[in-house]
Amino acid sequence: MPNLADPLQQAACKKCASTARRAPRHSGFKSQQQLGSRSRWSSLSEEIEIFSKEELFKVPILSYIIRHLGAIPVSRQDEHKAGVILRTLLEILSRGEDILIFPEGSRSFDGKLQPMEGGVAMLASHAKAPILPVCVKGTFEAMPRGSSVPKPKKIEVIFGRLIDPLDLPDDMKEKEKRLYVLDQLEQQMKEMMLKLG
Repeated sequence: MPNLADPLQQAACKKCASTARRAPRHSGFKSQQQLGSRSRWSSLSEEIEIFSKEELFKVPILSYIIRHLGAIPVSRQDEHKAGVILRTLLEILSRGEDILIFPEGSRSFDGKLQPMEGGVAMLASHAKAPILPVCVKGTFEAMPRGSSVPKPKKIEVIFGRLIDPLDLPDDMKEKEKRLYVLDQLEQQMKEMMLKLG
């Protein structure tokens, strides 16, 4: 079982993230750059595996940047590829390595928190891996969805409390656990966004 409570307080974009397996918000493109740089994370802990939608790998300059960050392409359309990615993520977690996941699924159009996707809770539950919520403020303002040039903006990061599926009662059904984890993640993200203003 992975030890995810190591001294890494990783983050994600203005949106909140979580991870000990990280799950950050995804409000602006700069989020992935701010949170995804392997060299940035490696100064805090071990390397983090980063996954990005495969369409981003078709954009010439962006493809170069995210490949340099160590991103792995993910298909959001192909169920077979999604299954392979899921198995890959579970394997990474089983080795005790960290992954960075944006639990909202895609970048925000307005900088506000979007509904959480269930993948992060499912992974945490299956891998018995805690989630470290992280909120990064300023990435939406620096490079909102649809913009092509970043603006110089202050970026702030705040870390939440670990959400550990092992802390939940054994008699709780798997679906209830996943819903509880998602609810806790969303609550913490909202709290962190309020703190950051």
